[in-house]
Amino acid sequence: MFSKPARNPAYEEELQLLLNSLRSETFRFILVSHNHPSIYLDIKAALREHFGGNRKIHEFSFASKTPSESRDAVVRLDKGILLLRDVEY
Repeated sequence: MFSKPARNPAYEEELQLLLNSLRSETFRFILVSHNHPSIYLDIKAALREHFGGNRKIHEFSFASKTPSESRDAVVRLDKGILLLRDVEY
């Protein structure tokens, strides 16, 4: 399905659910969290492969950012997919 081989069927299934939910350009807030940092890179690569030609993919890191800078990053985004890194919760 994607250029990177699947780690396991559960990962592929979850990734497909994510891609399907992002098919529509309506607003969605989807939180993907995993204890392996490499998963972020895998998901980013899959999103670029799947949507790269049609939708812009933006990245934002919360590291050393104020709440207003974080809010502005989201508000500034007109269309596309925003990937948030370094989220602490």
